[in-house]
Amino acid sequence: LLQHFQSSPSVNYSAPKGTILKLPCVVRNRQGECLWLRNGLGLGVIPNKYEFKRTPDNGDCSITIHNLARETDEGSWQCQVLSTSLDQPTLQSDIVTVTVLIAPGQPRIKKISEVSTRLERFALRETEIECSIAKGHPPPIILWYLNDENITDKASSVTSKTPPPKSETVNTLSTLQMTFGKEYNNATLKCVALHPLINQTDSVILNLFYPPEVSVSKDRYSIVEDTELTVECKVDANPPATVAWRRVGDNSIVEANPLYGRNYLHFEKVTRDLNGKEYECIAQNDYGTAKPVIVSFDVLYNPRVMQLSSAQSTITGSRIRLHCKFDGNPTPTIQWYHIDPRTGETNDVKKYRDKDDEYLDLVNVTYLHEGQYFCEGTNRINNVVNIVKSGLIDVDIYGLPAFLTRNHVVTGQRGESSELQMVFCSDPAPYKVYWQFGSIKLTVRSLESTISNFNNKNSSFHERFVVGPMMPITPKRNLNFASGCFEASLLIKDTDISDQRDYVLVVENERGMSEGLIKLKVVKPLSATLVVATLLSIIAVILIISIITLLLIKRKRKGKERVSDEEAKEDAQVLSQNVKIGDPQEEKLPVKNNVENNHELVYANLDFPKDTKPPPTRPKPQMRPSHTRPANNSSTGTEYAKLAFPTKADL
Repeated sequence: LLQHFQSSPSVNYSAPKGTILKLPCVVRNRQGECLWLRNGLGLGVIPNKYEFKRTPDNGDCSITIHNLARETDEGSWQCQVLSTSLDQPTLQSDIVTVTVLIAPGQPRIKKISEVSTRLERFALRETEIECSIAKGHPPPIILWYLNDENITDKASSVTSKTPPPKSETVNTLSTLQMTFGKEYNNATLKCVALHPLINQTDSVILNLFYPPEVSVSKDRYSIVEDTELTVECKVDANPPATVAWRRVGDNSIVEANPLYGRNYLHFEKVTRDLNGKEYECIAQNDYGTAKPVIVSFDVLYNPRVMQLSSAQSTITGSRIRLHCKFDGNPTPTIQWYHIDPRTGETNDVKKYRDKDDEYLDLVNVTYLHEGQYFCEGTNRINNVVNIVKSGLIDVDIYGLPAFLTRNHVVTGQRGESSELQMVFCSDPAPYKVYWQFGSIKLTVRSLESTISNFNNKNSSFHERFVVGPMMPITPKRNLNFASGCFEASLLIKDTDISDQRDYVLVVENERGMSEGLIKLKVVKPLSATLVVATLLSIIAVILIISIITLLLIKRKRKGKERVSDEEAKEDAQVLSQNVKIGDPQEEKLPVKNNVENNHELVYANLDFPKDTKPPPTRPKPQMRPSHTRPANNSSTGTEYAKLAFPTKADL
């Protein structure tokens, strides 16, 4: 069997000076002698120093190093097992390193006074800070921390041998080169020494000197007249600085308000005189003067229109830019609106918010862009929304005719009339408009013209098609703007399945020709049974409603008739006072049914003068003297009276 390692040195080893270190090396099926090499040289067994077995029965060739010393034991080590035949090579373990550890001294940050814990430096200037560590092996790793931030990348370290008799150790010096910002004043700077035997730290507090810097919360104050205002000037300086406010222009120092201090600029009541004025805050200490910070003031006011585009006119497909500029404080937001000349409706114009709201770009314009435009400027002052509307901008679009409705389907019932309608715009106005389908071509004329056909006018087939006049579309509201849009219609009488096809409306003007397509879909009418059932249902509902209504009306009339009878009696008495008795006229009628001779029928002619008016109060009934009968022996007599009633109009 071949000999091979069961365990061998595979990692680097380190141990403190004067201690014991054991390096493992166990061989299975060992046949040759064990041998240890240090720095490439073989070692023998030395009592109280190096102990190992050359021919162990159990194959354990591990070595124990006593009283570890840097001069004798530090270096590279390897375990070997010699071969016993030419067919079996010598076993060699990995080469490992043994380091003898010697603890370093305490790290020290160099400062002016060893007693003080503060390190004085100038801010914003490059400075060097040293941290030294005496002795130690291997040299310690030095890390720098500014508060909790690792800044070791800004430092460099060098080592030097310790003078005899301690030449086995080294001294380490780390130099930090850094420019500290003033924000690190009173920060903690630490020098940390890392060593396998011990970690140690030295720290100081930075005392950074720098000239003053001044700042304000904002450099522009928007204010409302008659309000109170206080502006604070914040000063950062070490050592502290003196502060003052002065007016820009005349450089006069503002007297400090004793209630607020020299850092504050206070106005009990802001006036319009402050609008546009500027003030600056200044500060100074032993290390310099601050760069003044300037604040300005403006008075808030409502939006007002500064610029507005004039009327625009362009051809379809081109581009128009409208301009509407507002002035105000706060800066007004601008919203554009469009008044549609076809409907009279006002719609807001959607825009991308990343573009300048002062401008409205209409790209690839169509007749839908035609109309009137205006903009509104809006700002808010003390939660009050102020809205100002601009004047109107007329936008006129001209070009080829264009259809607002096209390529749509109309459904018509067979045997009924079907109407096709299309809306188009044209500027200039069209000089030729006609419907075309199959071989038929029907002219559409203006409202003042009559309808005619291009083809056979006497054909009964063409008589089923009635071309409506070209109707201009007028706005629903009173606008001083013509839309330039029209509606054309085609009525198809007695619609048949053969009428199901595409109908094209052709419009021509001076700019060219355009075509619009509309499809007619013919369907069968509803079945007679369904129609009859629907009509019967409707009739039944109407009858029920009518009966209920009549019953209610009759019930109300009965109550009114009782009152009317009483009033009629009183009215008759009033009218009787104005009766005019005319000349009696006697008319004899034959007696019927054997009426006795002393009975006659009497007729009265009643005629009321037109100027008869009811008295303001109802007169009391009066008895009128009766006429004396003629002095003859006849037992019969007839009296006539002529009564005149005023008409309802005369009353």
